[in-house]
Amino acid sequence: MNDSARLDDVRRRVDSAVAEVNVMLEQGLKYYPDELPPNHYARLTGASPRIVDDSFRDKFVLLTALERQLEVCRAHAEALLVHQKMGGMILDAQERALRLRRALGVLPTAERERFSEFLALARLHPQRIGASSPDLLAAADEISQRFGESTALAYGMLTLAGVRSPEELLDYASKLDRLFDRVTSTPAVIQILDSLFATGLTMPTYRDSGFQSRLSVLLAVREELWKSKPERASTAFLLTQTLDAYLGRQGGIGNSLGLAIIDALVIGKLGFAVHFQRESDTVQLEVVVSHRTVYWDVTRPSQLSFVPIAAGRRLDRRALFELAWSSLAAVYFARGRPERAIENYRKILDINPESASAWSNLGNCYMRRRMPEEAVKAIQRGIALQPGVPESYHSLGNAWSMMERWPRAIRAFKRAIELRKDYVEAYNNLGFAFQHSGAPEQAVAAFGAAIVIRPGYVQAHFNLGNIHLEQGRHDKAITCYREAARLEPEFAQAHYNLGQAYYRKRKLDAAIQSYRRAIQINPKHFGAWHNLGIAYRDKGWKQKAVEAIEKAVTINPNLMR
Repeated sequence: MNDSARLDDVRRRVDSAVAEVNVMLEQGLKYYPDELPPNHYARLTGASPRIVDDSFRDKFVLLTALERQLEVCRAHAEALLVHQKMGGMILDAQERALRLRRALGVLPTAERERFSEFLALARLHPQRIGASSPDLLAAADEISQRFGESTALAYGMLTLAGVRSPEELLDYASKLDRLFDRVTSTPAVIQILDSLFATGLTMPTYRDSGFQSRLSVLLAVREELWKSKPERASTAFLLTQTLDAYLGRQGGIGNSLGLAIIDALVIGKLGFAVHFQRESDTVQLEVVVSHRTVYWDVTRPSQLSFVPIAAGRRLDRRALFELAWSSLAAVYFARGRPERAIENYRKILDINPESASAWSNLGNCYMRRRMPEEAVKAIQRGIALQPGVPESYHSLGNAWSMMERWPRAIRAFKRAIELRKDYVEAYNNLGFAFQHSGAPEQAVAAFGAAIVIRPGYVQAHFNLGNIHLEQGRHDKAITCYREAARLEPEFAQAHYNLGQAYYRKRKLDAAIQSYRRAIQINPKHFGAWHNLGIAYRDKGWKQKAVEAIEKAVTINPNLMR
Protein backbone atom coordinates (compact mmCIF):
# COMPACT_ATOMS: atom_id res chain seq x y z
CA MET A 1 0.00 0.00 0.00
CA ASN A 2 1.50 3.28 -1.09
CA ASP A 3 1.46 6.47 1.02
CA SER A 4 -1.65 7.84 -0.67
CA ALA A 5 -3.56 4.66 -0.06
CA ARG A 6 -2.44 4.60 3.56
CA LEU A 7 -3.59 8.18 4.01
CA ASP A 8 -6.99 7.38 2.47
CA ASP A 9 -7.32 4.39 4.80
CA VAL A 10 -6.55 6.55 7.86
CA ARG A 11 -9.10 9.10 6.72
CA ARG A 12 -11.78 6.43 6.33
CA ARG A 13 -11.01 5.02 9.77
CA VAL A 14 -11.08 8.49 11.34
CA ASP A 15 -14.35 9.35 9.63
CA SER A 16 -15.84 6.07 10.75
CA ALA A 17 -14.65 6.59 14.33
CA VAL A 18 -15.95 10.17 14.36
CA ALA A 19 -19.33 8.98 13.10
CA GLU A 20 -19.50 6.32 15.83
CA VAL A 21 -18.58 8.89 18.50
CA ASN A 22 -21.25 11.26 17.15
CA VAL A 23 -23.80 8.49 17.59
CA MET A 24 -22.52 7.95 21.14
CA LEU A 25 -22.91 11.64 21.86
CA GLU A 26 -26.44 11.69 20.46
CA GLN A 27 -27.34 8.69 22.61
CA GLY A 28 -25.69 10.36 25.59
CA LEU A 29 -27.86 13.44 25.10
CA LYS A 30 -30.93 11.25 24.84
CA TYR A 31 -30.26 9.60 28.21
CA TYR A 32 -28.91 12.71 29.94
CA PRO A 33 -29.16 13.24 32.92
CA ASP A 34 -30.56 9.86 33.96
CA GLU A 35 -27.21 8.11 33.68
CA LEU A 36 -25.48 10.58 36.04
CA PRO A 37 -24.89 9.47 39.65
CA PRO A 38 -27.49 10.93 42.05
CA ASN A 39 -24.84 13.09 43.80
CA HIS A 40 -23.30 14.41 40.56
CA TYR A 41 -22.96 18.20 40.60
CA ALA A 42 -24.46 18.63 37.12
CA ARG A 43 -27.51 16.59 38.05
CA LEU A 44 -28.09 18.49 41.28
CA THR A 45 -27.57 21.97 39.83
CA GLY A 46 -29.42 21.57 36.55
CA ALA A 47 -26.37 22.04 34.33
CA SER A 48 -27.14 21.40 30.66
CA PRO A 49 -24.77 19.80 28.15
CA ARG A 50 -23.01 22.21 25.82
CA ILE A 51 -23.91 21.51 22.22
CA VAL A 52 -20.94 22.29 19.99
CA ASP A 53 -22.00 23.32 16.48
CA ASP A 54 -20.58 25.51 13.76
CA SER A 55 -22.00 28.68 15.34
CA PHE A 56 -20.17 27.91 18.57
CA ARG A 57 -16.90 27.25 16.73
CA ASP A 58 -17.27 30.57 14.92
CA LYS A 59 -17.45 32.32 18.29
CA PHE A 60 -14.46 30.45 19.74
CA VAL A 61 -12.07 33.38 19.37
CA LEU A 62 -14.51 35.60 21.29
CA LEU A 63 -14.53 33.35 24.34
CA THR A 64 -12.61 34.17 27.49
CA ALA A 65 -9.36 32.32 28.10
CA LEU A 66 -11.06 30.07 30.66
CA GLU A 67 -13.95 29.26 28.30
CA ARG A 68 -11.50 28.42 25.53
CA GLN A 69 -9.58 26.17 27.91
CA LEU A 70 -12.77 24.34 28.85
CA GLU A 71 -13.59 23.81 25.18
CA VAL A 72 -10.08 22.42 24.66
CA CYS A 73 -10.76 19.94 27.51
CA ARG A 74 -14.11 19.00 25.97
CA ALA A 75 -12.53 18.50 22.52
CA HIS A 76 -9.74 16.43 24.09
CA ALA A 77 -12.29 14.10 25.67
CA GLU A 78 -14.01 13.71 22.29
CA ALA A 79 -10.67 13.02 20.62
CA LEU A 80 -9.91 10.30 23.16
CA LEU A 81 -13.21 8.60 22.33
CA VAL A 82 -12.34 8.75 18.63
CA HIS A 83 -8.87 7.34 19.39
CA GLN A 84 -10.47 4.52 21.36
CA LYS A 85 -12.84 3.70 18.51
CA MET A 86 -9.87 3.50 16.15
CA GLY A 87 -8.25 0.95 18.44
CA GLY A 88 -5.47 3.25 19.52
CA MET A 89 -6.25 2.97 23.22
CA ILE A 90 -8.37 1.05 25.69
CA LEU A 91 -10.85 2.77 28.01
CA ASP A 92 -12.74 0.85 30.67
CA ALA A 93 -16.47 1.44 31.06
CA GLN A 94 -16.08 4.01 33.85
CA GLU A 95 -13.42 6.00 32.03
CA ARG A 96 -15.43 5.89 28.79
CA ALA A 97 -18.51 7.22 30.63
CA LEU A 98 -16.47 10.07 32.11
CA ARG A 99 -15.03 11.00 28.71
CA LEU A 100 -18.45 10.82 27.10
CA ARG A 101 -19.90 13.25 29.65
CA ARG A 102 -17.00 15.61 29.18
CA ALA A 103 -17.32 15.43 25.39
CA LEU A 104 -20.95 16.45 25.87
CA GLY A 105 -19.71 19.57 27.64
CA VAL A 106 -20.65 18.36 31.14
CA LEU A 107 -18.08 19.62 33.62
CA PRO A 108 -16.57 16.96 35.89
CA THR A 109 -18.02 16.67 39.37
CA ALA A 110 -14.73 15.78 41.08
CA GLU A 111 -12.83 18.83 42.33
CA ARG A 112 -9.49 17.34 41.32
CA GLU A 113 -10.62 17.12 37.68
CA ARG A 114 -12.13 20.60 37.84
CA PHE A 115 -8.93 22.06 39.27
CA SER A 116 -6.89 20.27 36.61
CA GLU A 117 -8.84 21.97 33.85
CA PHE A 118 -8.45 25.57 34.97
CA LEU A 119 -4.93 25.17 36.38
CA ALA A 120 -3.78 24.67 32.78
CA LEU A 121 -4.09 28.46 32.53
CA ALA A 122 -0.84 30.03 33.72
CA ARG A 123 -2.58 33.10 35.09
CA LEU A 124 -4.57 30.92 37.52
CA HIS A 125 -1.40 29.32 38.90
CA PRO A 126 -1.56 29.66 42.72
CA GLN A 127 2.05 30.86 42.90
CA ARG A 128 1.14 33.75 40.62
CA ILE A 129 -2.02 34.95 42.33
CA GLY A 130 -1.33 33.93 45.94
CA ALA A 131 0.60 37.08 46.77
CA SER A 132 -2.07 39.46 45.47
CA SER A 133 -5.45 39.63 47.15
CA PRO A 134 -7.12 41.48 44.22
CA ASP A 135 -5.83 38.83 41.81
CA LEU A 136 -7.03 36.04 44.07
CA LEU A 137 -10.52 37.47 44.33
CA ALA A 138 -10.66 38.08 40.59
CA ALA A 139 -9.62 34.48 39.92
CA ALA A 140 -12.22 33.15 42.34
CA ASP A 141 -14.88 35.26 40.64
CA GLU A 142 -13.94 33.93 37.20
CA ILE A 143 -13.90 30.32 38.40
CA SER A 144 -17.26 30.79 40.10
CA GLN A 145 -18.90 31.85 36.85
CA ARG A 146 -18.01 28.59 35.12
CA PHE A 147 -17.58 26.06 37.94
CA GLY A 148 -19.86 27.39 40.67
CA GLU A 149 -19.27 28.92 44.08
CA SER A 150 -18.06 25.77 45.85
CA THR A 151 -15.14 25.23 43.49
CA ALA A 152 -14.25 28.94 43.55
CA LEU A 153 -14.36 29.01 47.35
CA ALA A 154 -12.25 25.85 47.65
CA TYR A 155 -9.64 27.16 45.21
CA GLY A 156 -9.50 30.58 46.85
CA MET A 157 -9.32 29.33 50.43
CA LEU A 158 -6.64 26.74 49.65
CA THR A 159 -4.55 29.42 47.95
CA LEU A 160 -5.13 31.77 50.88
CA ALA A 161 -3.93 29.01 53.21
CA GLY A 162 -0.56 29.03 51.49
CA VAL A 163 -0.89 26.23 48.93
CA ARG A 164 1.35 27.36 46.09
CA SER A 165 2.10 24.36 43.86
CA PRO A 166 -0.47 22.89 41.46
CA GLU A 167 0.45 19.40 42.69
CA GLU A 168 -0.39 20.24 46.30
CA LEU A 169 -3.54 22.03 45.18
CA LEU A 170 -4.66 18.91 43.32
CA ASP A 171 -3.89 16.78 46.38
CA TYR A 172 -6.21 18.92 48.49
CA ALA A 173 -8.82 18.82 45.74
CA SER A 174 -8.70 15.02 46.02
CA LYS A 175 -9.22 15.34 49.77
CA LEU A 176 -12.29 17.47 49.13
CA ASP A 177 -13.59 14.72 46.84
CA ARG A 178 -12.99 12.13 49.55
CA LEU A 179 -14.87 14.26 52.07
CA PHE A 180 -17.80 14.86 49.72
CA ASP A 181 -18.02 11.18 48.80
CA ARG A 182 -17.77 10.13 52.44
CA VAL A 183 -20.79 12.25 53.31
CA THR A 184 -22.97 11.94 50.21
CA SER A 185 -22.30 8.31 49.26
CA THR A 186 -23.73 6.94 52.48
CA PRO A 187 -26.84 4.79 52.03
CA ALA A 188 -29.03 7.33 53.86
CA VAL A 189 -28.16 10.22 51.53
CA ILE A 190 -28.10 8.19 48.30
CA GLN A 191 -31.46 6.62 49.13
CA ILE A 192 -33.07 10.05 49.55
CA LEU A 193 -31.55 11.38 46.31
CA ASP A 194 -32.58 8.25 44.42
CA SER A 195 -36.11 8.48 45.72
CA LEU A 196 -36.36 12.12 44.65
CA PHE A 197 -35.25 11.44 41.09
CA ALA A 198 -37.34 8.27 40.98
CA THR A 199 -40.42 10.46 41.29
CA GLY A 200 -39.63 11.89 37.88
CA LEU A 201 -37.73 15.00 38.86
CA THR A 202 -35.47 16.41 36.18
CA MET A 203 -32.46 18.54 36.96
CA PRO A 204 -34.18 21.92 36.76
CA THR A 205 -37.18 20.77 38.75
CA TYR A 206 -34.99 19.28 41.48
CA ARG A 207 -33.78 22.75 42.41
CA ASP A 208 -37.37 23.98 42.68
CA SER A 209 -38.87 20.77 44.02
CA GLY A 210 -40.89 20.63 47.19
CA PHE A 211 -39.35 22.24 50.24
CA GLN A 212 -39.75 19.13 52.35
CA SER A 213 -38.05 16.95 49.74
CA ARG A 214 -34.94 19.11 49.54
CA LEU A 215 -34.91 19.70 53.28
CA SER A 216 -34.72 15.94 53.76
CA VAL A 217 -31.52 15.91 51.70
CA LEU A 218 -30.05 18.69 53.82
CA LEU A 219 -30.99 16.98 57.09
CA ALA A 220 -29.48 13.69 55.97
CA VAL A 221 -26.21 15.40 54.99
CA ARG A 222 -26.08 17.29 58.29
CA GLU A 223 -26.56 14.06 60.21
CA GLU A 224 -23.72 12.40 58.30
CA LEU A 225 -21.40 15.36 58.90
CA TRP A 226 -21.98 15.23 62.63
CA LYS A 227 -21.93 11.46 62.78
CA SER A 228 -18.48 11.32 61.19
CA LYS A 229 -17.04 14.05 63.44
CA PRO A 230 -19.16 14.54 66.58
CA GLU A 231 -16.40 16.55 68.30
CA ARG A 232 -15.87 19.39 65.89
CA ALA A 233 -14.61 22.46 67.74
CA SER A 234 -10.92 23.42 67.63
CA THR A 235 -8.88 26.52 66.87
CA ALA A 236 -8.03 25.68 63.24
CA PHE A 237 -9.63 27.83 60.55
CA LEU A 238 -7.56 27.46 57.39
CA LEU A 239 -9.10 25.09 54.85
CA THR A 240 -5.94 22.98 54.73
CA GLN A 241 -6.06 22.50 58.51
CA THR A 242 -9.77 21.75 58.75
CA LEU A 243 -9.72 19.39 55.77
CA ASP A 244 -6.76 17.42 57.12
CA ALA A 245 -8.43 17.24 60.51
CA TYR A 246 -11.75 16.12 59.04
CA LEU A 247 -10.13 13.26 57.18
CA GLY A 248 -7.78 12.43 60.05
CA ARG A 249 -8.34 10.69 63.35
CA GLN A 250 -8.27 13.69 65.67
CA GLY A 251 -11.51 14.90 67.19
CA GLY A 252 -11.52 18.64 66.60
CA ILE A 253 -11.83 20.07 63.10
CA GLY A 254 -11.85 23.84 63.34
CA ASN A 255 -13.38 27.03 64.65
CA SER A 256 -16.64 28.41 63.29
CA LEU A 257 -14.91 29.88 60.22
CA GLY A 258 -13.18 26.63 59.28
CA LEU A 259 -16.29 24.57 59.98
CA ALA A 260 -18.51 26.93 58.01
CA ILE A 261 -16.24 26.70 54.96
CA ILE A 262 -16.12 22.89 55.10
CA ASP A 263 -19.90 22.55 55.51
CA ALA A 264 -20.58 25.14 52.80
CA LEU A 265 -18.38 23.26 50.33
CA VAL A 266 -20.27 20.02 50.91
CA ILE A 267 -23.81 21.37 50.76
CA GLY A 268 -22.93 23.82 47.97
CA LYS A 269 -21.84 20.91 45.76
CA LEU A 270 -25.29 19.42 46.37
CA GLY A 271 -26.86 22.35 44.54
CA PHE A 272 -27.87 24.49 47.53
CA ALA A 273 -27.22 28.22 47.58
CA VAL A 274 -25.20 28.94 50.74
CA HIS A 275 -24.51 32.29 52.41
CA PHE A 276 -22.25 33.08 55.35
CA GLN A 277 -23.49 35.00 58.39
CA ARG A 278 -21.32 36.46 61.12
CA GLU A 279 -22.70 37.16 64.57
CA SER A 280 -20.08 38.56 66.95
CA ASP A 281 -17.11 36.20 66.46
CA THR A 282 -19.15 33.25 65.19
CA VAL A 283 -19.74 32.32 61.56
CA GLN A 284 -22.90 30.41 60.65
CA LEU A 285 -24.62 29.47 57.40
CA GLU A 286 -27.93 30.31 55.81
CA VAL A 287 -29.01 27.79 53.19
CA VAL A 288 -31.65 28.47 50.54
CA VAL A 289 -34.06 25.52 50.23
CA SER A 290 -36.72 25.93 47.54
CA HIS A 291 -36.84 29.72 47.98
CA ARG A 292 -36.89 29.48 51.79
CA THR A 293 -33.98 30.11 54.12
CA VAL A 294 -32.87 27.81 56.91
CA TYR A 295 -30.07 28.57 59.35
CA TRP A 296 -27.28 26.06 59.84
CA ASP A 297 -25.25 26.15 63.09
CA VAL A 298 -21.78 24.80 62.35
CA THR A 299 -20.68 24.48 65.99
CA ARG A 300 -23.60 22.64 67.59
CA PRO A 301 -25.60 19.59 66.48
CA SER A 302 -28.84 21.51 66.84
CA GLN A 303 -31.80 21.33 64.51
CA LEU A 304 -31.89 23.58 61.47
CA SER A 305 -33.57 26.84 62.37
CA PHE A 306 -36.02 29.02 60.49
CA VAL A 307 -35.37 32.01 62.77
CA PRO A 308 -33.08 34.63 61.22
CA ILE A 309 -29.85 35.46 63.03
CA ALA A 310 -30.91 38.74 64.62
CA ALA A 311 -27.52 40.41 64.87
CA GLY A 312 -25.99 38.52 61.98
CA ARG A 313 -24.19 40.24 59.12
CA ARG A 314 -23.97 38.51 55.77
CA LEU A 315 -20.45 38.00 54.49
CA ASP A 316 -19.95 38.21 50.75
CA ARG A 317 -16.95 36.50 49.21
CA ARG A 318 -14.66 39.48 49.78
CA ALA A 319 -15.71 39.82 53.43
CA LEU A 320 -15.21 36.09 53.96
CA PHE A 321 -11.68 36.29 52.59
CA GLU A 322 -11.01 39.39 54.70
CA LEU A 323 -12.05 37.44 57.79
CA ALA A 324 -9.71 34.58 56.87
CA TRP A 325 -6.77 36.95 56.29
CA SER A 326 -7.53 38.74 59.55
CA SER A 327 -7.62 35.43 61.44
CA LEU A 328 -4.33 34.39 59.86
CA ALA A 329 -2.77 37.74 60.77
CA ALA A 330 -3.95 37.35 64.38
CA VAL A 331 -2.27 33.93 64.58
CA TYR A 332 1.02 35.32 63.28
CA PHE A 333 0.78 38.24 65.71
CA ALA A 334 0.17 35.91 68.67
CA ARG A 335 3.14 33.76 67.62
CA GLY A 336 5.47 36.75 67.62
CA ARG A 337 5.68 37.16 63.85
CA PRO A 338 4.31 40.68 63.28
CA GLU A 339 5.95 40.95 59.85
CA ARG A 340 3.74 38.11 58.57
CA ALA A 341 0.73 39.63 60.28
CA ILE A 342 1.45 42.90 58.46
CA GLU A 343 1.47 41.03 55.12
CA ASN A 344 -2.02 39.67 55.75
CA TYR A 345 -3.50 42.94 57.00
CA ARG A 346 -2.05 44.58 53.88
CA LYS A 347 -3.87 42.01 51.76
CA ILE A 348 -7.12 43.11 53.37
CA LEU A 349 -6.36 46.76 52.70
CA ASP A 350 -5.45 46.01 49.08
CA ILE A 351 -9.06 44.97 48.46
CA ASN A 352 -10.74 47.11 51.11
CA PRO A 353 -8.81 50.28 52.01
CA GLU A 354 -11.83 51.36 54.08
CA SER A 355 -11.34 48.57 56.66
CA ALA A 356 -10.90 50.47 59.93
CA SER A 357 -10.12 47.33 61.92
CA ALA A 358 -7.36 46.32 59.49
CA TRP A 359 -5.71 49.74 59.82
CA SER A 360 -5.87 49.63 63.62
CA ASN A 361 -4.54 46.08 63.77
CA LEU A 362 -1.80 47.03 61.35
CA GLY A 363 -0.83 49.77 63.78
CA ASN A 364 -0.55 47.22 66.60
CA CYS A 365 1.77 45.14 64.42
CA TYR A 366 3.99 48.16 63.79
CA MET A 367 4.17 48.75 67.54
CA ARG A 368 5.26 45.14 68.04
CA ARG A 369 8.05 45.83 65.56
CA ARG A 370 9.03 49.00 67.46
CA MET A 371 7.86 51.27 64.63
CA PRO A 372 5.64 53.75 66.53
CA GLU A 373 5.59 56.43 63.82
CA GLU A 374 4.15 53.95 61.31
CA ALA A 375 1.78 52.71 64.01
CA VAL A 376 0.40 56.20 64.64
CA LYS A 377 -0.26 56.74 60.93
CA ALA A 378 -2.06 53.41 60.55
CA ILE A 379 -4.17 53.78 63.69
CA GLN A 380 -5.15 57.35 62.80
CA ARG A 381 -6.33 56.07 59.38
CA GLY A 382 -8.53 53.57 61.20
CA ILE A 383 -9.92 56.23 63.54
CA ALA A 384 -10.72 58.52 60.61
CA LEU A 385 -12.77 55.71 59.07
CA GLN A 386 -14.45 54.64 62.31
CA PRO A 387 -14.01 57.22 65.08
CA GLY A 388 -16.11 55.58 67.78
CA VAL A 389 -13.92 52.57 68.58
CA PRO A 390 -12.33 52.86 72.05
CA GLU A 391 -9.73 50.16 71.30
CA SER A 392 -8.34 52.29 68.48
CA TYR A 393 -7.73 55.25 70.80
CA HIS A 394 -6.16 52.92 73.35
CA SER A 395 -3.77 51.64 70.67
CA LEU A 396 -3.04 55.21 69.60
CA GLY A 397 -2.21 56.09 73.20
CA ASN A 398 0.19 53.14 73.38
CA ALA A 399 1.90 54.28 70.17
CA TRP A 400 2.33 57.83 71.48
CA SER A 401 3.64 56.37 74.75
CA MET A 402 6.24 54.37 72.84
CA MET A 403 7.39 57.69 71.34
CA GLU A 404 7.26 59.30 74.83
CA ARG A 405 4.77 61.85 73.55
CA TRP A 406 2.97 61.82 76.87
CA PRO A 407 0.44 64.67 76.40
CA ARG A 408 -0.82 63.07 73.19
CA ALA A 409 -0.88 59.66 74.83
CA ILE A 410 -2.95 61.08 77.72
CA ARG A 411 -5.48 62.61 75.32
CA ALA A 412 -5.84 59.32 73.45
CA PHE A 413 -6.33 57.26 76.64
CA LYS A 414 -8.89 59.75 77.93
CA ARG A 415 -10.83 59.50 74.68
CA ALA A 416 -10.83 55.70 74.95
CA ILE A 417 -12.27 56.00 78.47
CA GLU A 418 -14.92 58.47 77.30
CA LEU A 419 -16.08 55.88 74.78
CA ARG A 420 -15.93 52.99 77.26
CA LYS A 421 -16.28 53.91 80.91
CA ASP A 422 -15.03 50.57 82.26
CA TYR A 423 -11.91 50.38 80.07
CA VAL A 424 -9.49 49.27 82.80
CA GLU A 425 -6.50 48.84 80.47
CA ALA A 426 -6.92 52.43 79.29
CA TYR A 427 -7.07 53.65 82.91
CA ASN A 428 -3.91 51.69 83.69
CA ASN A 429 -2.00 53.06 80.70
CA LEU A 430 -3.31 56.55 81.41
CA GLY A 431 -1.77 56.23 84.85
CA PHE A 432 1.50 55.14 83.27
CA ALA A 433 1.43 58.21 80.98
CA PHE A 434 0.68 60.53 83.92
CA GLN A 435 3.52 58.94 85.87
CA HIS A 436 6.05 59.64 83.12
CA SER A 437 4.76 63.13 82.46
CA GLY A 438 5.42 64.22 86.04
CA ALA A 439 1.86 64.03 87.40
CA PRO A 440 2.09 61.35 90.13
CA GLU A 441 -1.18 62.13 91.89
CA GLN A 442 -3.12 61.93 88.66
CA ALA A 443 -1.36 58.62 88.02
CA VAL A 444 -2.51 57.36 91.43
CA ALA A 445 -6.08 58.36 90.60
CA ALA A 446 -5.96 56.54 87.24
CA PHE A 447 -4.51 53.33 88.71
CA GLY A 448 -7.03 53.53 91.54
CA ALA A 449 -9.91 53.87 89.07
CA ALA A 450 -8.74 50.73 87.26
CA ILE A 451 -8.70 48.82 90.57
CA VAL A 452 -12.19 50.02 91.49
CA ILE A 453 -13.52 48.68 88.19
CA ARG A 454 -11.54 45.45 88.39
CA PRO A 455 -10.26 44.72 91.91
CA GLY A 456 -8.23 41.76 90.69
CA TYR A 457 -6.30 43.75 88.08
CA VAL A 458 -2.74 42.77 89.02
CA GLN A 459 -0.88 45.26 86.82
CA ALA A 460 -2.78 48.23 88.27
CA HIS A 461 -1.91 47.19 91.85
CA PHE A 462 1.73 46.81 90.82
CA ASN A 463 1.86 50.17 89.01
CA LEU A 464 0.17 51.92 91.93
CA GLY A 465 2.83 50.42 94.18
CA ASN A 466 5.53 51.86 91.92
CA ILE A 467 4.07 55.37 92.23
CA HIS A 468 3.93 55.09 96.03
CA LEU A 469 7.49 53.77 96.08
CA GLU A 470 8.73 56.68 93.97
CA GLN A 471 6.96 59.14 96.27
CA GLY A 472 8.42 57.55 99.40
CA ARG A 473 5.08 56.19 100.62
CA HIS A 474 6.61 52.84 101.48
CA ASP A 475 3.75 51.42 103.57
CA LYS A 476 1.27 52.04 100.74
CA ALA A 477 3.74 50.57 98.25
CA ILE A 478 4.06 47.45 100.40
CA THR A 479 0.28 47.07 100.52
CA CYS A 480 0.04 47.31 96.71
CA TYR A 481 2.89 44.90 96.01
CA ARG A 482 1.59 42.36 98.50
CA GLU A 483 -1.82 42.47 96.84
CA ALA A 484 -0.25 42.03 93.40
CA ALA A 485 1.77 39.06 94.68
CA ARG A 486 -1.32 37.58 96.32
CA LEU A 487 -3.29 37.83 93.11
CA GLU A 488 -0.42 36.44 91.03
CA PRO A 489 1.96 34.45 93.25
CA GLU A 490 4.44 33.80 90.39
CA PHE A 491 4.85 37.53 89.62
CA ALA A 492 8.59 37.78 90.29
CA GLN A 493 8.82 41.55 89.81
CA ALA A 494 6.11 42.15 92.42
CA HIS A 495 8.16 40.21 94.99
CA TYR A 496 11.31 42.06 93.96
CA ASN A 497 9.69 45.49 94.30
CA LEU A 498 8.18 44.41 97.61
CA GLY A 499 11.73 43.68 98.72
CA GLN A 500 12.74 47.18 97.60
CA ALA A 501 9.99 48.76 99.69
CA TYR A 502 10.92 46.70 102.76
CA TYR A 503 14.59 47.54 102.30
CA ARG A 504 13.87 51.24 102.23
CA LYS A 505 12.03 50.85 105.53
CA ARG A 506 15.12 48.96 106.77
CA LYS A 507 13.08 45.81 107.31
CA LEU A 508 15.95 43.66 106.12
CA ASP A 509 14.54 40.24 107.01
CA ALA A 510 11.33 40.95 105.10
CA ALA A 511 13.35 42.35 102.18
CA ILE A 512 15.57 39.25 102.10
CA GLN A 513 12.49 37.01 102.10
CA SER A 514 10.98 38.92 99.18
CA TYR A 515 14.21 38.89 97.15
CA ARG A 516 14.55 35.14 97.72
CA ARG A 517 10.99 34.59 96.54
CA ALA A 518 11.69 36.60 93.38
CA ILE A 519 14.79 34.46 92.74
CA GLN A 520 12.86 31.27 93.40
CA ILE A 521 10.42 32.26 90.64
CA ASN A 522 13.11 33.63 88.30
CA PRO A 523 16.61 32.33 89.10
CA LYS A 524 18.10 34.70 86.51
CA HIS A 525 16.74 37.87 88.14
CA PHE A 526 20.14 39.55 88.59
CA GLY A 527 18.59 42.58 90.30
CA ALA A 528 17.12 40.38 93.01
CA TRP A 529 20.49 38.58 93.45
CA HIS A 530 22.33 41.90 93.65
CA ASN A 531 19.97 43.52 96.16
CA LEU A 532 19.86 40.31 98.17
CA GLY A 533 23.64 40.63 98.47
CA ILE A 534 23.29 44.24 99.63
CA ALA A 535 20.73 43.18 102.25
CA TYR A 536 23.04 40.37 103.38
CA ARG A 537 25.89 42.88 103.68
CA ASP A 538 23.77 45.21 105.79
CA LYS A 539 22.91 42.24 108.03
CA GLY A 540 26.62 41.57 108.40
CA TRP A 541 26.52 38.28 106.49
CA LYS A 542 29.59 38.96 104.36
CA GLN A 543 30.05 35.52 102.79
CA LYS A 544 26.41 35.31 101.72
CA ALA A 545 26.64 38.86 100.40
CA VAL A 546 29.68 38.01 98.25
CA GLU A 547 28.04 34.84 96.89
CA ALA A 548 24.82 36.66 95.98
CA ILE A 549 26.57 39.55 94.26
CA GLU A 550 28.89 37.17 92.38
CA LYS A 551 25.79 35.33 91.16
CA ALA A 552 24.31 38.64 89.97
CA VAL A 553 27.53 39.49 88.08
CA THR A 554 27.63 36.02 86.51
CA ILE A 555 24.12 36.58 85.14
CA ASN A 556 24.79 40.20 84.09
CA PRO A 557 28.50 41.07 83.74
CA ASN A 558 27.55 44.70 83.06
CA LEU A 559 27.07 45.14 86.81
CA MET A 560 30.88 45.28 87.10
CA ARG A 561 31.18 48.28 84.80
